[in-house]
Amino acid sequence: MTTDDTTPKTDTDTAAAPAYTGPIVAKAGTYYRVTGLIMGLVMFVFGALSIRDGFYKWPEQTRQELAAGQKPSHNHMSILLNQLLGVVLPPVSIVLVGWRLYNSRGQLRLQNETLEVPGHPPVPLESITALDRSLWDRKGIAYVDYQVASNQTGKIKLDDFTYERDPVDAIYERIEKHLAADVPTQSRGVGGATEPASTTTES
Repeated sequence: MTTDDTTPKTDTDTAAAPAYTGPIVAKAGTYYRVTGLIMGLVMFVFGALSIRDGFYKWPEQTRQELAAGQKPSHNHMSILLNQLLGVVLPPVSIVLVGWRLYNSRGQLRLQNETLEVPGHPPVPLESITALDRSLWDRKGIAYVDYQVASNQTGKIKLDDFTYERDPVDAIYERIEKHLAADVPTQSRGVGGATEPASTTTES
């Protein structure tokens, strides 16, 4: 695997995660959820105001001004634009908030050498087949490939923005150490991906 990830983390980014002696639990990231709620609220309110102006207030104001022989304060395109925003923004805001809540649902848990992530079966660390860290240093995102005993395969996304940063970082480090201990050096991919066989992930 090759990667152009050459940007190092800052001192704050590379600070060691707190030591965990028991289960490592990462709940939904507060900033991630709050910013989503704020953006959704702003979009919904703006859309509601656009409905008022585009469908009611401005058309009525235009009719009154034309009846009085005055030049309309708002042209036809301005009214149409507000109508469009009024139709589009409220549902988009609901989808945005719903996605933020769904994407950060539940919690990530590493306990008894088993990783539990919403939407995936419990994954023992020995069932992890690859760790793609090409985005980790820049974005705090890593992808974990696994194959459990039932032969079910999948890919888990670790994101220290979507979920609480310190525990996610600790989970990542625990997985990295486990793979480093179990995988021979020659089978570790170049550029950050680690897997028992040859690297298949491309950047």
